[in-house]
Amino acid sequence: MPRRKDKNKGPAKPRKQESLTLEEFQKRFSSDNGTENAETADSADKPLNQLLTGENIAEQNLHHFFFADYYENAEMREVLEKKFRSDKEKKKDKEAEKRELAAANAQNAAFRSCVFHSSWRPQQALEKLAREKTTRYQSFDLKTTYPGLLAGTGLPHRAGVKGELSIGFNFDYVTGLPYLPGSTVKGVLRSGFRLGGYEFVRELSDKLQSAPDGVMQALERDIFDRETGGDVFFDAYPVVDKDGPLLDTDNLAPVPTDQDSPVPVADQRRIKAPTVLAFLRVRPGVRFRFLFYLTDSTVPEGDGEESFSFTASDKKQLFRQLILELGIGAKTNVGYGRMVRP
Repeated sequence: MPRRKDKNKGPAKPRKQESLTLEEFQKRFSSDNGTENAETADSADKPLNQLLTGENIAEQNLHHFFFADYYENAEMREVLEKKFRSDKEKKKDKEAEKRELAAANAQNAAFRSCVFHSSWRPQQALEKLAREKTTRYQSFDLKTTYPGLLAGTGLPHRAGVKGELSIGFNFDYVTGLPYLPGSTVKGVLRSGFRLGGYEFVRELSDKLQSAPDGVMQALERDIFDRETGGDVFFDAYPVVDKDGPLLDTDNLAPVPTDQDSPVPVADQRRIKAPTVLAFLRVRPGVRFRFLFYLTDSTVPEGDGEESFSFTASDKKQLFRQLILELGIGAKTNVGYGRMVRP
């Protein structure tokens, strides 16, 4: 089991993309380094959709597959080797593009057919505590809607192969499951808390409608700032009701434009061919479980001795409503990341 990264070091920064020669690429990503066991070596020539379906899914960590093994099968290695040579010679024929597309499509299909098992629960102990009314652990479930959920799009994942999954995605480092980091959940909730000078969040909670700005600022600090205590926002994982696929692929087709060109941008979009970008998404209808460690907040109300109380249950209801209203993840403005009650 891979070790988790040391949390004391702070969040890991995404690595910058770098250009590699063919020799450097093969040296870095070669599987012939003597560290694989016999099972891994024997399975290297099997189709990836066989490795990633049924019980064999347990043998493949999708985080590792997406960020390393995606470019490691024989077809991809052959494509990359020829691509490095053709790029160097500034040549690229139609047959080479077809081979690239076929190799990428085969890898992409592996994600679509990947079966997730209902028995997988990375946070079972926390879920049990959340079910007990006497604890401060709180949880709620929300379900993805069409077209699905995107997370981790800022992570680098590109080698210049036609048809490849060229936009990043969040997979848990240990389990390989798609997930929403706790920092993402916290960021969405805090940004929603501040919208319109607290007016947006006042509309969502009857208890906050008449709260003055001073109380709202103190409440925000009490919830989100670790220096003053702060609540805890855990990673959100999918809850699989029955064995089946969770992931699918989708495409963007942006048209490249040059802001410095004398040709108007609208005209550039009419005369230039779009660049098709493939990416992963969580399918519609997938339940995600949001977990928190919440405390009752009591903040002073004005200069008097009166205080304003906002309980852990109040926070849970507010957090759920904020995510329902704002969505979560990337591209929420075009419908991704929108959720409903299950």
